[in-house]
Amino acid sequence: MDPIWLLLLLPLAGLSGWVAARRTRYQGAPPSASKALSGPYVRSINFLANDQHDEALDVLTKALEDHDQSLEIQLALGTLFRRRGEIEKATQIHQSLISRAGTSPEQKSLVLFELANDYFKAGLLDRAENLLLELGVTENFREASLRLLVQIYESEREWERAIAAAKALDKIASEALAPQIAQFQCEMAERALVAGDHAAAKDRATKALKLNRNCARAIILRGRLEALSGKHRQAIATWSRLFVER
Repeated sequence: MDPIWLLLLLPLAGLSGWVAARRTRYQGAPPSASKALSGPYVRSINFLANDQHDEALDVLTKALEDHDQSLEIQLALGTLFRRRGEIEKATQIHQSLISRAGTSPEQKSLVLFELANDYFKAGLLDRAENLLLELGVTENFREASLRLLVQIYESEREWERAIAAAKALDKIASEALAPQIAQFQCEMAERALVAGDHAAAKDRATKALKLNRNCARAIILRGRLEALSGKHRQAIATWSRLFVER
C-alpha cells in the first residue's frame, strides 16, 4: 500500500475512536456521530483491500473535508489527486492552503512547492518555474527546486538554463551530475553544428568530454567535426576511443 494512504486513514481512524469514546462516556451523544466517521473509514479499508483506490479516495476526501482540515492531510489529498491526474483538484487544494491564516513561512513554502509540481504536471511550465525560482532562495527547498527546474528546462530544451541549474544542483546534491551536464553540452554542440558554427560545436563537445571523458555522444561529435574539417585520420582515432575498454 502506498504510505500516503496511511496518512489519510490514521486521522479518520483516530476521529472514529474519539467519537466512540465520547459516546461511551456521555450516553447522550448521538449514535450517528460515530457512524459518520467509522463508516467512511471501514468503506475506505474495504476499497483499498480490493485495489479500488479511486473509490477509497472519494470516500476519504468527503470524510476528511468534513472532519480534518489539517495542513498535512490536505497536502496528502492534493498529492493523491495529482498522482491520479486530477490536477485541477490538486491545484485548488494547494491554492486554498496558501491563503489560509496562521500558516508559517516554512509551511507556505511547502505548499508553494506542491503547487509548482501541480503546474509542472499540468504543463504550465512558466508558472512552475516562477514558483521554483522563488523557492530556490530558501535553503530547505533549494535542492528540490533545482531538481524540478532541471526537468523543466530539459523538457523545454532550454539547454543553457538546464546547464546552469544542473551546475548549481551539482554543488549541493549527493550524486554527481557531470554526466547529465555533459549531455546538455552535447545538445548545445549539435545545435551549433546544425547552425554551421563548427567552432562553437567543438567547444561544447570539448566541455562535455571534460565533464565525462567517456561520453560516447561527445566522442562521436568530436570525430564528426574532425571529419568535416578534413582530418579523417584524426576522426578515426577519436572514434576508436568508443571501442577501447573503459
